[in-house]
Amino acid sequence: LDIAFGGQVRLAGYDLEQDADALRLTLWWQALQAPPADYTVVVHLFGPDSPTPLVQSDAMPRGGAYPTSGWAAGEVVSETVTLSLADVPAGTYRLAVGLYDQTVTRLTAVGSDGQSVPDDRFVLPVEVSVRP
Repeated sequence: LDIAFGGQVRLAGYDLEQDADALRLTLWWQALQAPPADYTVVVHLFGPDSPTPLVQSDAMPRGGAYPTSGWAAGEVVSETVTLSLADVPAGTYRLAVGLYDQTVTRLTAVGSDGQSVPDDRFVLPVEVSVRP
């Protein structure tokens, strides 16, 4: 896993925990350089038939407690995003992650192969099953 956002921040890894009511996604970010601005992390839970999120989180890292403008080059920062599954119908879903700036413009996402990631949001290689 090696996705660079805006050439500034890299998604280095993730961990996923799920119970009946919630999903906890821990993301590990690495600053490729000291980010010049504060970026918002977006996480989307979406179904197979539409990219529109059923549940989403938009927040600065660690709930705003550690904005990206304070990160040093090379620093690795972890954060955990919790998504409620209370209103999500039973089914199989995917998770996508991205970053955007204060104008709500997504940072360009590029994979380790140098290819652009569609919609500048990286779809994690994992499925989420929600049971009735």
